[in-house]
Amino acid sequence: MIGAACAFLAEDGGVEFGVGECAYGEAAGRYKFGHLAEHRIPGGPVLLDSYHCSRYNQNTGRLTDEMFAAVFERAKEIVA
Repeated sequence: MIGAACAFLAEDGGVEFGVGECAYGEAAGRYKFGHLAEHRIPGGPVLLDSYHCSRYNQNTGRLTDEMFAAVFERAKEIVA
């Protein structure tokens, strides 16, 4: 968690993504996962999606250094 304004959902849209949604009182599956997608929770944080930084995702190009850095840049913008 970056702060009250922003939280990360770092996964490929699987179980962890649904758990993250439920943690903020939203039904699992309400939001569609997409790298760098934003989901505004009414009265809560902005959920910011990122592919997991696993070796597999990095080696296959699913997640590049630039893509991962972009998530943190966007998080800084949200909390600013």
